[in-house]
Amino acid sequence: MAVDSYAEMMTTAVRHVVKERRDVYGDPKAFTKRVARLWNAYLINADRDSCIVASDIAPLMRLFKEARLQESPNHWDSYVDLIGYTLIGAEVSDAQPPSEGET
Repeated sequence: MAVDSYAEMMTTAVRHVVKERRDVYGDPKAFTKRVARLWNAYLINADRDSCIVASDIAPLMRLFKEARLQESPNHWDSYVDLIGYTLIGAEVSDAQPPSEGET
């Protein structure tokens, strides 16, 4: 795949997370908190212990996408979604870029 294709993939993911999906689903912090509460309710009602929090949602959704990619490894949208869930995870966790000179 050409570098331009990777850039397009990243640009698409950013557009989805920053604009389109935010407009539809709302703020990622509020959305992931809502998902965590719903997943916990499901697990509790299935008599399972549960302590999923908002910061768990993005990694769990990345694993979901990875499972799909095992079946369809050429599915472009799954890779876009992996990038998108990584961006959401960074936002929910308040990740900050390193300061000058840090890595």
